[in-house]
Amino acid sequence: MKARARPGSQEFEVDLKLFEDVDEIVFPIWSEENGQDDLVWYPAKKIAPGHFQLRFQAQKHKGNGLFHLHVYQKSQGQLKGLFPTTFQVEKAKPKLTPLATHPGNTYPIGECTWGAKELAPWAHNWWGNGGMWAASARAAGFRTGDTPEVGAIACWDNGGYGHVALVTDVEHFPLIPVILLFVFSPLMYKGIRMEVVTALLVSTFVALILDGIRRMNLKESIGTIKTFAQGMGKVFTSTVFLIVCAEVFAAGLTKSGGIAEIINSVSGMQAGGYAVFTVMFLIVVGSAFVMGSGNAAFFSFAPMIPDIAAKVGLNAAFMISPLQLASGMARSSSPIAGVTIAIAGLSGLNPFDLIRRSIPVMVIAIIATYLRSLMLI
Repeated sequence: MKARARPGSQEFEVDLKLFEDVDEIVFPIWSEENGQDDLVWYPAKKIAPGHFQLRFQAQKHKGNGLFHLHVYQKSQGQLKGLFPTTFQVEKAKPKLTPLATHPGNTYPIGECTWGAKELAPWAHNWWGNGGMWAASARAAGFRTGDTPEVGAIACWDNGGYGHVALVTDVEHFPLIPVILLFVFSPLMYKGIRMEVVTALLVSTFVALILDGIRRMNLKESIGTIKTFAQGMGKVFTSTVFLIVCAEVFAAGLTKSGGIAEIINSVSGMQAGGYAVFTVMFLIVVGSAFVMGSGNAAFFSFAPMIPDIAAKVGLNAAFMISPLQLASGMARSSSPIAGVTIAIAGLSGLNPFDLIRRSIPVMVIAIIATYLRSLMLI
């Protein structure tokens, strides 16, 4: 909305443009002095769909100084407040206070709409009052829904002006899976053993039913499962791809004689068993870090461990267990691990900024695992 005083007069001109068309707009205007004793309701003139204008004389009002101007939508005899603003009238020289801090943000300073636009510049101007933002965003082509996402704008319509706010964090707690795993455990009921995967699938089915009841539209709720299935598919394909790559890498070492050469080189040493374990430990840890997957590295080399352990006289179980632990630790230190990339994307950080915090701890844990394993084997 733009408002200005016509030069040399007490006449104001108000120009209002809304994102969506409405039937009628009225402007209640009054001065701060003596409350609303000089309140006047002005009907706006419709210039085009969503475009309204008003001209009024400030001298019709008693006071000077601060004036109030509200914008109301009128439809079928009902009034709905859109947004307020104020302006100054001083000695017959009216002056409107600016409605925004800069041209890129046309919302009144200090209002929730102004703050949301400052924090989320992708939001458009002229979306109206906070309660209108969801409809305005949808009309502008943005995806809207009732599932909170970090970086999205939350919108409330309380029947008045409404409210908007930026979503900075979303908390999730797997309540149903935790309850199922606790109930069907040796602590509670031993008759049924429930795995984590089963608990997650049962929880998904329960959530689908509850969401269908809430929406009163089961078809629409089933459609939301598409996102869940797509997420599982992406994780599955990426994990399988990493495992296949690691299998190819391990098979290449075996076929080329690399593993045999390593075993032959270190088995002849006085501390052959320890040397073989150290080499395999380094290979698995390095592979997990480079691939960003502990499972891919571990399951590629694990099948070789029994034969290698037998040749150097070691217990295969004592070799495999620390390798599995170390592969998970190395994966947590990798900048290309799926979880690291996902968290970096959600938080807007560089993956290397995240692993700088985890690497020191994981390195200490890997070294401790290695030293303790040497004591066991």
